[in-house]
Amino acid sequence: MKSLPHNLPTVEANRRKAIRMLITEELIRIRCQESLREAEHRRWIRRWRAGRWWRWLSRYAAHRADRALR
Repeated sequence: MKSLPHNLPTVEANRRKAIRMLITEELIRIRCQESLREAEHRRWIRRWRAGRWWRWLSRYAAHRADRALR
């Protein structure tokens, strides 16, 4: 069996410990995807808060109207 030269790069079996170099295009794509996910999440939160705000306002207005009728 032929022995390997010592200057060859070794590959770790554990992928979590192995470091993969990313090219610039991959980094840009990953950051773009993360930005889109974050923007969608923030949009969802704004919609949820806006709905909650209007429900609170309608309950408050109904309560004030009930008190005004007394």
